[in-house]
Amino acid sequence: MKKPLSAADATALLNREFLRLKAKECESCVPATPFWGPGVVMGAGYWYLNALQPCPFECRQVLAQVWTGITTDYEVERPAHVEKRTKASRIPARSRNRSDA
Repeated sequence: MKKPLSAADATALLNREFLRLKAKECESCVPATPFWGPGVVMGAGYWYLNALQPCPFECRQVLAQVWTGITTDYEVERPAHVEKRTKASRIPARSRNRSDA
């Protein structure tokens, strides 16, 4: 089972590890903040991370490896403002409210 990790802690870990692993010669690349967006399954969500612009030091690949490691080792918790959906909340409101009378 993966260890839980808050979104704030995941962002801090991403920043720390990226800065530790990226090429010291690169002074322009900084990691983007992960953001929550819609998932493939209706009602689901997922963490996304914008890719960096290409640079001669391959910072894009470093960032991708760090983020993949974080999401492999930890269960990054959904943001507080996103409610956890139940089966009933995934059914469109018009279907839930329809009476069969």
